[in-house]
Amino acid sequence: MTQVAAEPEGVRAEVEALRRKLLDLSLKNRMLNYRPSKRLGITIVGEDSFQVHRILVEESKRMSFKGKADPPVKKLKTGELPSFDDEVAIEELKAAAEDELNAFLENSAMPIDQMDTKLDTDEFESILQAKLRHIQREAHLAYEELGINTLFLAMGTLEWCENEQRSFRAPLIYIPVSLERLANGCMRLAHDGSDVGENLPLRAK
Repeated sequence: MTQVAAEPEGVRAEVEALRRKLLDLSLKNRMLNYRPSKRLGITIVGEDSFQVHRILVEESKRMSFKGKADPPVKKLKTGELPSFDDEVAIEELKAAAEDELNAFLENSAMPIDQMDTKLDTDEFESILQAKLRHIQREAHLAYEELGINTLFLAMGTLEWCENEQRSFRAPLIYIPVSLERLANGCMRLAHDGSDVGENLPLRAK
């Protein structure tokens, strides 16, 4: 009996050829021409990508989000102090203080806001939490319909040009993540355990 077996190298070449056919290298692909989504995206500012990767992926810690303070509804009278008799608020302040202390003890040379587990954003706090809840719902629906996680934290950006007329931005690394809702309604970010991915369309381009 004679059997015909494909050579491993030949199979690998065919798989690579099929993968290249599936890659969208047009500028409609947001992996090559990234534009922040006002509805389904949160822009993180002032963080260090290496530290975020260490905390999320290497140490498997959860990270929370920090927005800009909402505009004050009413101003405190001169000499009047804010009230801190809310137990939830006190616990949040205590956790924040411990987080900052741990970050300082781990590496005092790094800015604390780049070593802690809070991700700074350019959103107002009230808008931030509402957007995060919306993103979580959309990601959950996509998972139920497609069976795959469509929620990623994109880190690092390459600015590139096809000509001198216009430049484009492309994320470099994608961390698959999930959003978890706490009892107080706030959201936390966690690595879902899947492999961190690179930008394959960008590599092919």
